[in-house]
Amino acid sequence: MHTAAVYVNIMENVKQKKPCDVNNCERFRHSSLRKTDILRNTEVTTHVKEIHPNIPLKILPIKIRGPNGTFDVTALLDEGSTATLIESDTATKIGLYGPTSPFCYKWKGEVYHFEDDSQIVETEIAGKNNTSFYKLRNIRTIKNLDLPV
Repeated sequence: MHTAAVYVNIMENVKQKKPCDVNNCERFRHSSLRKTDILRNTEVTTHVKEIHPNIPLKILPIKIRGPNGTFDVTALLDEGSTATLIESDTATKIGLYGPTSPFCYKWKGEVYHFEDDSQIVETEIAGKNNTSFYKLRNIRTIKNLDLPV
C-alpha cells in the first residue's frame, strides 16, 4: 500500500497527466504501475504460532517448485530477516543446487552459525491454493535450521 501512495504522489506532480492505456483503465498512472492492483487484491493468510508467549511466529503453507517437482512446505515469515534460507535436505529433495560459498548467520539471541558449504540456489514459490509462482533468488542452504514450528 505504501508503494501505491508513492505512485499517487508522483503522478500529482506530473504536469502532463495521461490515463493508463491498459484494458481501458483511464486511471492517471503509467501502465507499468498496474501491478499495484494485483498486490492490493491479493489475499494473504498467515498463521501466528506462539512457542513462547512473547515470541509469535508467522508461518504460512506454501508450494515450492524445483527440478524434482512441486512440494507443499511451511514457510516461516521473518520481517526482520536479511536472508532467505532453506534447509539443505529440503533443497536436495526439491532438486535445488547452486554454487557453494561460506555463510555465517546469527540465530537465537547471540548465537552465530557458520556453514562452510552453503549453496546459493533459486526456486519458485506460490501460495498453497495459488497457481501463480514467483521466483526467489539468492536463497542460502543451511543444515539443520531447527525452526521451532
